[in-house]
Amino acid sequence: MAVTPEGERHLTWCAERAILELEAGSPDNALASVVSDFRKDSTTSGIELFLVTMIVGPATHQGSAKLREAIMGFNV
Repeated sequence: MAVTPEGERHLTWCAERAILELEAGSPDNALASVVSDFRKDSTTSGIELFLVTMIVGPATHQGSAKLREAIMGFNV
């Protein structure tokens, strides 16, 4: 996905923010955070919203562990 150091930092930031939402008890906000934050930087803005939603979205209903795994899956 992100092949630059800047992109890696942005992915980490996106994941950390989403995990904070998850830990606050809001899986839907965690998904919204990922989608929103990916659009905030040119290194991740090209990642298709559809792809993010298809990978992370279903995990919002599979428990915190699965959602965390899906979020961190983008953090390569």
